[in-house]
Amino acid sequence: MKKIIIAFITLSVLSYACRAQEKKNIYTSDLGNYSIEYLGEYTENTKETESANTYKILFKSNSVSYLISGTNHFEDLEKSLEDFLNISINRFIEAIKGKLVEQKDISFGTIKGKYCLLNLPESNVKVELYTYMKGNYHYQLVAYADSESYNQEEANRVFNSFKVLD
Repeated sequence: MKKIIIAFITLSVLSYACRAQEKKNIYTSDLGNYSIEYLGEYTENTKETESANTYKILFKSNSVSYLISGTNHFEDLEKSLEDFLNISINRFIEAIKGKLVEQKDISFGTIKGKYCLLNLPESNVKVELYTYMKGNYHYQLVAYADSESYNQEEANRVFNSFKVLD
């Protein structure tokens, strides 16, 4: 009986410790004009050019890696929204040498965007890309992992936690 009680207490403590490690945090980028929920630790990256400033966060949760960015363009690109989003997707696919599996128009509230499902054939990696444009801001949400270990439920939770700041 003592062994059962000790085992129960041990499992309870381990269960609590695992939940504590998966504590959800909210990252807010005032300069990138967005917020997102993340687990664990993150790294930030800022890139400034003559035409735009990009504010990125990178983090990994379990087997899935995430890259979330907000780019403030110095000119309003919403007039050519469709062209800009298509160019952005094509450049992304080219940069990662990915293969497009699916692409569709989406919206994030009133913000129009595109969703792409990609794979990297040589390494069996699944990549999801959401890209949105609002005013001068261009947002990209990327999740990637080995196809067999990709946690779709977790990726959806992270994507659904994304918020554009007003």
